[in-house]
Amino acid sequence: MGNRSQARKTANHVSNLYSSGRPPVQANAPVLTSIAPVGTVVAYNSSFVQITLNGTGYDASFTATVGGVLYPMYQFVSATQYRIRIMNPAVWSAPAALEVCAVNGSGVASAPLVWKVVPLPKLNSVEPTSVPVNSPDTVITIRGENFTRDTKIMFKTNVVGSVVPTTFIDENKVTALLSASLLTAADASTAIYAETMSVQALKPIWFGVLTGSETPPVLNSVSPAEIPAGSSSYISCQVFGTGFDEATRVYMDGVLIPEGVWYQSTPTAQWLHFTPEWYAVPKRVALTMRHSVTGLASVGTVYLDMIQPVPGTPYVVKGSPAQIDVPRADYEFSAEGYGLDMTCQGKVRGTLCPATVVELNGCKIKFIVPAAVLTDPTGDVPITVVKGGIETAPFICKFI
Repeated sequence: MGNRSQARKTANHVSNLYSSGRPPVQANAPVLTSIAPVGTVVAYNSSFVQITLNGTGYDASFTATVGGVLYPMYQFVSATQYRIRIMNPAVWSAPAALEVCAVNGSGVASAPLVWKVVPLPKLNSVEPTSVPVNSPDTVITIRGENFTRDTKIMFKTNVVGSVVPTTFIDENKVTALLSASLLTAADASTAIYAETMSVQALKPIWFGVLTGSETPPVLNSVSPAEIPAGSSSYISCQVFGTGFDEATRVYMDGVLIPEGVWYQSTPTAQWLHFTPEWYAVPKRVALTMRHSVTGLASVGTVYLDMIQPVPGTPYVVKGSPAQIDVPRADYEFSAEGYGLDMTCQGKVRGTLCPATVVELNGCKIKFIVPAAVLTDPTGDVPITVVKGGIETAPFICKFI
């Protein structure tokens, strides 16, 4: 309580010395030599940002200003270091250069240092896109957006990542040095990330360390093979085959499906999440693949039919959960598709379970399955939706 009381008294005293902006710098001002981190990224996904102030002459009465706003001490470390926390995400909601001052108990401020809020970097391309395995040291050029002098490039194989020497050229270009030791193992889908202020960009670009004997992906099937056209919700399906990795791209009738619609799941299965504009009208489309690093096109083509459902007829594309333990209580399931409403019932092992919630404009329902229906863990559990005497094709739930 004593520390909190002292902090309140200090804050009140300082607020009386100046109404806004930076407090006055005087001859006996405290010394601020560095801050860490030196900034953050726009829309950093956290409820607070912690700043460590380093200098001399600090004690437990110190506070700090960031952009002219006073913040109480969060943690006193020593006479040369203390920390504050900014608990307002609006502070890092847009690019900014904010002055940080250490402020002593008498309201005297240090000379300021700048704390930056910068946009998260975005990666667009890399040159070259690949090198032969066991290549010597190699400089690669990465183009994108929002690069700063604090941007670092990470070269990531499987789960092991290495920050590599990075040279800032301008906000749209950096170069990175890949040492020969990073190029000794073949990998056609090595992730290259950018990070600024220790925050990693959301999406990588792909780079290959190639043997020259890489094989193309193979397509076998898609499930479901039919989806309803004209739905207002997203719809998911899965493509099955072999040789998939994170650098494998999916094409619909020869048009690249952009990131955000698809993502890689396993070497033998790739999920597609379609938004409504991709299946607005009934048609049959061909799905193919191409590896973005090797350039190899897939062997095989699968077809996805976008059909026009009969109005009012239920159609289920997917259900969840896909896996459950034997429950000790009633279990909530959901079904997503088309033509779903409160007259629908989930059917599980012969038991009808009325819909409890309708969401997404009739594209999703939820229903409660009694625990007694699911006490036998033998075999898979097919689940259907019944409406007006019409029963949909099942989706499968497995016990784990």
